[in-house]
Order: sequence, then structure tokens, then C-alpha cells
Amino acid sequence: MPWNLNNSNTKSYQAFVFWPEFLTPDECKKIISLQASQQATVGKGVTHPVRESNITWLRPVEYFPGLPVAANNPNWIFQKLDDYVSQINDKHFRFVLSSIQDLQLTEYEASYFGHYGQHADCTYGMNLNENKLRKLSISIQLSDTNDYEGGDLILYPSSFGEPFVAPRDQGTLVVFRS
Repeated sequence: MPWNLNNSNTKSYQAFVFWPEFLTPDECKKIISLQASQQATVGKGVTHPVRESNITWLRPVEYFPGLPVAANNPNWIFQKLDDYVSQINDKHFRFVLSSIQDLQLTEYEASYFGHYGQHADCTYGMNLNENKLRKLSISIQLSDTNDYEGGDLILYPSSFGEPFVAPRDQGTLVVFRS
């Protein structure tokens, strides 16, 4: 399904784009529920000076024609992201994209002072294989803003630019250069 990127909801900046209400609250809950399903792979807690969190990897499920699709199949979110991010990229970033990586669902709990400090998702030149280089990153606010404190996604458009705090509204998609 194509997305109308001329919609007045689209907000574009130099290094990032965000789309409010990309997912509905029900879609957000559906993704969160996949953490408990067989479709997600749970990673051990990540402990590092920059990061303290629990992660879950969400991978697409191979489809076999003629067989029923499981209710907890995550392929719908991969399709929605592929459709949308491709068009966002064409309009705002113009990278040559080849695939979408597995999705990382990250949980930050107050009980262990969960956080993810300032970092770069990927820097050019770190990976010589251009086909494997992450060019765009995405973040989707799955939780209701009223359910937590902190957790701001702060983007730095350039080393000299003013930081930008991304919207925290549930379902908001943020696409930015890695």
C-alpha cells in the first residue's frame, strides 16, 4: 500500500523525518505482544556504560503458500516499514537500499536504570562491504507516553547542530541517517 508522503502530517528535517500515528495503539500493542511469542528471539540484557536494556529480535517469517498465516506473524510490520521507508528514502535521503534488517525491540526498565546514552548507530567507513552498511535507522514509539518517564530519543543532525528531541507520541515513526 503506498503512503501519501505529501500528507501534512509528514515533518521533514535535514537528517531525519518523523510521522505521527504511523502505527495505531492496537498495532503497537500487537508488536509488544510479539515479544512473548515464538516469532521473537530474546537477547540477554545488554550492559555497557552507554546502554542498559533488554532486547528482543523480531524476524520475518517465511511464508508458505496454501498454509494459514499464524496470528502472531510479524510480516505485516516489515511490509508496512518497507513500503513507507522506501518512499521516505526516495523523497528525503536518496540512499541505495537493499534490505531491512531484523527489528530490535528494546525495553528500558527503571528497576535497573535502563538507558541508552549518546551514540552513533553506524558510521561510514566502519564496514567495507557497502551492501551490509546500515544507512537509515528507525525508531517507533510503542509505549503510551503516559506509561513512562524519560526515554527521549535525542537526534543530533550534525556535530554542530542543535539536538532535536523526537516526538514521544505512541505510534510515531522516526527515520534518520545511521
